[in-house]
Amino acid sequence: MKNIFKSRNQILNLLSKRGYDTSDYNNRSFGEVQNMYSDKQLDMLLEHKTDKVTINDDDGNEVERKKRCFVKYHLQGKIRINQVYEYIDDIYHIEEILSKEDDFIVIVKDKPNDTLLKLMNTIWNVDNIYFGVYDLHNYLYNLLEHNLIPPHRILSEEEKDNIKKKYNILYDKQFPEISRFDPVALAIGLRPTQLCEITRSSPTAIKTYYYRLCN
Repeated sequence: MKNIFKSRNQILNLLSKRGYDTSDYNNRSFGEVQNMYSDKQLDMLLEHKTDKVTINDDDGNEVERKKRCFVKYHLQGKIRINQVYEYIDDIYHIEEILSKEDDFIVIVKDKPNDTLLKLMNTIWNVDNIYFGVYDLHNYLYNLLEHNLIPPHRILSEEEKDNIKKKYNILYDKQFPEISRFDPVALAIGLRPTQLCEITRSSPTAIKTYYYRLCN
């Protein structure tokens, strides 16, 4: 229970840095989180403070709303393939809580195995649905605040195009790559085909920028 409480606070911290409004879930006591765990009420739905997505309303018209992130806790044993599909069906198709532009995070108690990683890639390639699976034991501290981890930033499509022009890059495959399953990529919500800017500072305070394409 202690790890669930600690990791929850760190995940909220990460999501806040990604621009999500976490005010509805901050400052919960250990006892409150313990009660939520007992009642299976740990799931969270957050809205982004600034970013918006375009969806179709019931009449088929395009409308804008704030980008969302749904955090689903799966702590009752290892997650199975059919459970992943059930979650996606419920959240994206039946209840329509999320669109494909939103973020979806599943919290588990075990390291994702190769079968799950392959499934995540398949769902992205076939359905264009991105979701991250977080082993809560990897979120007992904020890895983005570690002094050996340089700042990582997801670039917009416009920024990506400008970088390609600047360095005469014609194809995405010419960029060095970073895996979508890299711990930092997971923490910042980096999706396949997105470009990440990594800022490294030298002892002389000179900043150098590196670019990695998510695969």
